[in-house]
Amino acid sequence: MTTRRKLLAGIAGTTAAIGLAGCSLFGGNSNDDNGQVPNDGLDTDDELLLSMGDPSAQVPPSFFTGYQYRVQEIADAVDLSETVPRLGGQLVTFLEENIGSLDPASLDRVTGSNYHASASQGALQVRPLPSGQTVHLTGEFDADPWVEFFEGNDGYESLDSMDGYERFFAETQDGQGYETWGVQDGRAIVVSRTDIVTRNERYDSNQTAAEEALTVEFDQVDRDNAPIANSAPAFAETVQQLDDEPIRGGTGYALIPLGADTGTTAFDDVVEGVVGGGLSASVGTDSSLQRTLSYLEPEMVSEERLTAAFERSETDSIPADSWDMSTTEATISARTTVAETPETAMLQTALPIPGYDNLFVRINPSDLGREVTPRVFFRPELNDGRLTISHQGGGAVENLQVRYVHAGETQTESWSGPVEQGDEFTSSETVDSGTQAWVTWRPDTKDAAVLIRFRPE
Repeated sequence: MTTRRKLLAGIAGTTAAIGLAGCSLFGGNSNDDNGQVPNDGLDTDDELLLSMGDPSAQVPPSFFTGYQYRVQEIADAVDLSETVPRLGGQLVTFLEENIGSLDPASLDRVTGSNYHASASQGALQVRPLPSGQTVHLTGEFDADPWVEFFEGNDGYESLDSMDGYERFFAETQDGQGYETWGVQDGRAIVVSRTDIVTRNERYDSNQTAAEEALTVEFDQVDRDNAPIANSAPAFAETVQQLDDEPIRGGTGYALIPLGADTGTTAFDDVVEGVVGGGLSASVGTDSSLQRTLSYLEPEMVSEERLTAAFERSETDSIPADSWDMSTTEATISARTTVAETPETAMLQTALPIPGYDNLFVRINPSDLGREVTPRVFFRPELNDGRLTISHQGGGAVENLQVRYVHAGETQTESWSGPVEQGDEFTSSETVDSGTQAWVTWRPDTKDAAVLIRFRPE
C-alpha cells in the first residue's frame, strides 16, 4: 500500500455577481446570502467557460483565473508540468508518478481555475480567507487505475459513485480544507478548497462541502451555458476576446486599481482601470501569441501606453515592436508571431509588469506600491431612480467616492466617513439605466481602487 497521502495538501488553492434590486453587480463585494445560487449565466459554446462550475457558494471570488490546454496540440513543444499553471501542472507530475497506465501526453484537455475570496495579500493581511482550485482532465483513459490508486491510499475516503463518477475525499490543513476527486472513463475532476468550513456555516463538515462542490462540477459538464459569467464576469468578458488557440487563459479582478506607484510611469499608466487580462497561444515551429487587457471604460484603453509598458518590461523575450495592437470597445489586444516556441513566461502573462507578471497568481499590492485594499461588503439598490448603497459587512472605511451617470453626465459624490456597517449613501440625482456605477476607495491617490462596480438596470 502506498503511503502517499493527500496530493494537494498544502497547496493554496472574483466576488459573487448577484442581481440586486435593479442593479446588476458585475464586480466588487457583497455578502448577500441569497446570492449563492447563480443565474444561468452566459450562453456560449466556449469550452473554457463551459468547463468551469461556479465556485461562489464556497468561495465568492474576488480574484479568478482560468485556463485550458489542448494537450495533443502542444505536448511536443512544451513541458506540460512547467507550462500548465498551478494545480494543473502538479497533476501532470502526479499522473506520471502514480497512474502508470496513463501518459499525460495522451490527455485531450486540461482545464483549470483558481480563485480567492480576497484579491489582495499584503504584509498586514494575515487572516486566512477561502480559496480554491478546480481541474478537469479529459482524454482516452480508463477510470480503473485512478480508483485503484485512491482505494489503496489510506489518505482518501470513498464517497461512493454519483452520476457515473467514482468519488474520493481527503481533508487537508488539519481539517480547515479538503480535496475531492470524481473519476470516470475519459474524465477526472479534482477540487481543492482551503480555509472553507470554519468561515462558512452553510456546511456541517468538509465532506458535505466536498460532495456539493463535486455536484456543481458534474452539473456544469452537461450545461450549455456558463454561470461563471455571474461570479467572475471580468474573467468571462476577457475570455470571449481570446483567439481560439490550444493555450488559453485569463484573469478577472474584482478590486480594480485606479492608481499605482511602481516607480515607472509607463507601468503605472497602463494599470489604471484594468479589470481582466488574458492570453492565447499556439506553439511549435511557428508560434502565435495574443495578449488581452480589459478596462472599466473604453476611454481607458490606450495602445500607446500599453506599447510603452511592453518597452519597459525586463522580463519579456519578445521585443515590444513585434506586437500589433487592436482595440474592441474596452479591450485591447496585442498579437505577434515568432519562429520558435516562446519561453514559458511568455505563456503566462498578459501584462509584463510588477504585480501582473503572472496571470495565475494573486496581485500583491506592495508590487504596485499600494496599501492593501479594505475588505468591505456593499449592497447597491435603486429607490425611485436614485442609487442607495449600504455598508453590510467588514470594517469601517474612509475616503470613499461614488461614481454614477445622470442624464448622460458622469457624477462623483463623496461618501463621508468613517463608513461603518449599516451606513447608507443615497445619490443626489437619478441614475441612467444600463450605465456603470462604482465606489472608489482613496480617489486621486496611488492607492485608489474600485471596491464595487455595478450596472443599474
